Amino acid sequence: MQYQSCSYLQNFQFRVWLDRIQFCCEPTPNATAGHPAIFFKETPEETLQEFIKMRTDIITESVRASLSNKDMPLEAREHTIKCAQCSRYQKATWGGGQITFVNFAFAPAPCQSKCIYCILPNHSEKFDKEKHAPLYERAFEVIEYAHENGYVHPNAEYSVASSEISVHPYRSRIYAITKGKHVKFLTNCFLFDENIARNLEANPKSSIYFSIDSGTDKTWQKVKGVNNFVTVRNNLIAYSQICKPGQIALKYIILPGINDNNEDFNGVIILMKMLNIPQLVISREMIDLSPPERHTLHANHENLRDKEMNAAALFVACLHANKLTWDFWAFTPEEIKIISSNAVRLLNQMT
Repeated sequence: MQYQSCSYLQNFQFRVWLDRIQFCCEPTPNATAGHPAIFFKETPEETLQEFIKMRTDIITESVRASLSNKDMPLEAREHTIKCAQCSRYQKATWGGGQITFVNFAFAPAPCQSKCIYCILPNHSEKFDKEKHAPLYERAFEVIEYAHENGYVHPNAEYSVASSEISVHPYRSRIYAITKGKHVKFLTNCFLFDENIARNLEANPKSSIYFSIDSGTDKTWQKVKGVNNFVTVRNNLIAYSQICKPGQIALKYIILPGINDNNEDFNGVIILMKMLNIPQLVISREMIDLSPPERHTLHANHENLRDKEMNAAALFVACLHANKLTWDFWAFTPEEIKIISSNAVRLLNQMT
C-alpha cells in the first residue's frame, strides 16, 4: 500500500555513531526537528531491538496517517513528528526488511583536512584513545551483533564516513568488517591507501566518494586549508587506474564567493574527462554540520539561496555543454526546478 515514508527508513539504513544509531544524518532545509535516533542501551541486543521498534512505530503511524484520508497534525504525531517535517518523507508504495545500508559515522576521529565547512578541525572534541576506546568498542559490538544475528542483508551497502579512513585509529577493524563487501569510502584523497585500492579492485560495486569543491589549487587551499591539490589529484588518478567506470564519484559543494566561478568549474570538468567520470554531484553547504562562524556568515549573507542556485545553474550548463551529467544534493525539489530552468536559459545564451 501507499503511505508516507523515505528510502532511509524503508531500506533500514543503519548509521552508527559513538553514542547512537540513526536512519539518516544529512539535514535538509525542512528537517528542523532533528532525526529519529536510538541511544545505546546496556547490551547490543537491547540497542538493536529498540532501533527495530522505533522503525516499526514510525512505519505503523505513517500507515495509520495515510489511511485516515486527512493530514495528521504534528501535535497528534508521536513517532513521526520528526519525519513529517522532512522533505524526503513522501507518499509512495514502500517495502523493505533487513538492514541494507551500514554507515560508519564515528566521531571524534582524526582528519588531515581543514575544510572551511567542516565542524571537526577547530570546533569538535579531539580523538583521545583512552577516553573514546570504550565508546568505539560499544559501537563495533552493535554492528557485529547485527551481522551475526541476521539483521544485515548479505548484499548490504557500507559507507565509511568516519572523518578520514586512511588515518583512522580503527581503520584495520573497519577494513576487516567491510572486507569483500560493497563499500563507499568517503576519503579526502590526501593519501593513497592500499586497503582502499584493493577493495576497489576486488569489488566493482565499491567506490570512492570524494568532495572536490574546487578546480584550481588556489581555491583548493581556501576550501581545504591545505596546499596539496597536486598530490590529491595524483592520488585520485592512481585510484582511477585500478578502478572500473563508476567507482569514483565526485561531489562539489557550492560556496558563494569562493568556488562559484568558471575557472573552478572548468578545472573540475577537465579532471572529470581525464578520469572518465561522467557525473558530478552538486550540493549546497550543509550548514548544520558547519562551524559556528559559518552559521553567522550564512545568516548575514544577502540572497545566499539565490547565489547558490545561480552558481549551480551555471555549473549545470557547463557540464551539459561538455556532455557530462549531474545530480543534486541538499537542494529542494522546488530549487532543482529553478536551477534546471536557469541552466537551460544559460545554455541558450551560450549557443
